[in-house]
Amino acid sequence: MEMMKKLKMIKKMRRKVKKKVRKEKKMKVMKKMILKVKMPIDDPTNLTGDFFVKSATDAKFDAFR
Repeated sequence: MEMMKKLKMIKKMRRKVKKKVRKEKKMKVMKKMILKVKMPIDDPTNLTGDFFVKSATDAKFDAFR
């Protein structure tokens, strides 16, 4: 009987650790997603022309399509 209690306690502790690890991984992903982006603005009245996304192949895509 005592062995069963120990096993249940171990399983409960493992679940807590797994939950904490998952939460930490999510936080790491969120931190990587939030990046500061600096972009040059030619004219304050025309901002839409400055929103371009540059791909890995150096092709530019308009963000307001």
